Amino acid sequence: MKLSMDLYTSNRRKMFLGQGFEPQPIEIDSDVDTRSLSVKFEYINENVPGPTKEVELDSDERFFQFRGCSCSSGSLCSEKDCSCIQRFGPTFDPYGVLINVEPQESKMRPVLECNSECGCGDACPNRVVQNGVKFKLKIFRTERKGFGVKALEPIQKNSFVCEYVGEILTADEAKHRTRLLSPSDTNFIMTVNEHLESRREVTYIDPIYKGNVGRFVNHSCDPNLFLIPVRVDHSYPRVAMFALRDIDVDEELSYDYANDLSYASSSNAMDARNSNSRCFCESINCRKYLPMDSNLYLSS
Repeated sequence: MKLSMDLYTSNRRKMFLGQGFEPQPIEIDSDVDTRSLSVKFEYINENVPGPTKEVELDSDERFFQFRGCSCSSGSLCSEKDCSCIQRFGPTFDPYGVLINVEPQESKMRPVLECNSECGCGDACPNRVVQNGVKFKLKIFRTERKGFGVKALEPIQKNSFVCEYVGEILTADEAKHRTRLLSPSDTNFIMTVNEHLESRREVTYIDPIYKGNVGRFVNHSCDPNLFLIPVRVDHSYPRVAMFALRDIDVDEELSYDYANDLSYASSSNAMDARNSNSRCFCESINCRKYLPMDSNLYLSS
């Protein structure tokens, strides 16, 4: 699904992002110039192939549709009878809170949700990330980091907060877009490095033209969110942001661009030492510069 960015005025004259699209639209602070948010930006709720990936839909095995479970539409999938959950074990409790997954683990077990081929419905407890934003969030302008996102209600540890959504790019397209950036431009491309048994898979996600609220979440060297790759319909990961700890009302959301999880870094990628972008997270353990994927600046 996709929807052009839709800002609307409620009865209380508040502005929202993704109205009619997310279960819980994201409020926009009154100090934010909405014209600066909407430039070249289309709101989408799941990753889409980029222009060069579209031609590979029929040949790229990572796009092939997963089989679904045979659970009935009125049932609640469980480890006892759901083939999706049985494959790697249960991931969520009945309230959608993450279980049996630890962000500090060097080898994280795969997370697989039920998909569009499954017999179960939207109320299935194994459908969390795909169901979108449930907590009240607000986009606001920070003092030194541009836009940011903060919580408008308490968020329990291990709860799903939002996804990092964008276009899935080839390596060449990701490098091409990076080379077109000026020194003052923000590079939104996320490099996802996954080490799966004997192979390594890399996914590039760019929300600059098509994305969601995740593109406004800032970096911190002491974050309150962590990232987990989640599979739904196919092998390309959906990068989900979960609460690393309990999050308070009005607290800014953040994740570590580099060392959040082992899959998100490599020997050449996400190195703050090669970055020219200053970090303004102001945490005690701040690394002073934003991490960057130096591979994106290498010639093809």
